[in-house]
Amino acid sequence: MKVVVLVFGIFLSLNCFAKDDHLISQKRVSNHIKGKWVSISCELRPRENRGSGGTVESFWLKREFVFDGKDGFKGIIKGYADPLCEIPVQDFEFEGHLIWRGPHPVAKEAQSVDYELSKEFAIIPRSQAAVDQMNSLPVGACGDKKYELNVRQSIFKKPCALFNIKSGEVVKDHDLIYLYGFNNPRKKVRSVYLARVLWTDPPTGRGFDYAA
Repeated sequence: MKVVVLVFGIFLSLNCFAKDDHLISQKRVSNHIKGKWVSISCELRPRENRGSGGTVESFWLKREFVFDGKDGFKGIIKGYADPLCEIPVQDFEFEGHLIWRGPHPVAKEAQSVDYELSKEFAIIPRSQAAVDQMNSLPVGACGDKKYELNVRQSIFKKPCALFNIKSGEVVKDHDLIYLYGFNNPRKKVRSVYLARVLWTDPPTGRGFDYAA
């Protein structure tokens, strides 16, 4: 993915998939994730800053995802400057579809997925620091106009030098989906945890609460 400030990968658990049919697994995962998922608390996640040579940074955020059950999704990632998620910095809105790539070796029944932002990708600066950062680029280098505080600007298929996106390029993130505890009657909360493919350790941090 060209903009790894965005955090897409979803780690979920389901224990009733057909063991030898990943196509059935994909369909059932798609059906089970249908609805809205929101962060239950402030999350700390790593992000790769492609604009500074791929360095890994900490990123405080809250997420909202809506899956339509037909491989489409909408989402917003809200970035913050503090571990309580009280000081907003910048929001990212996006819409697209999932491309299923088959089983992933990180965990049993995990599915390898591309999150393709095929319909929309927008930036909303929520702090003056974010406005100043975006406006430090020449006009046209990341969007069509100057950025303003709390004003949404679409960069869908537009160049963005800050994130190393070229004109006409559709942003894509390669990650995975793994359902966790979905069919356990003793679990009242169906949680979603993020895990990037490049991670080798179990995911840490907080996840989503199923809201719809």
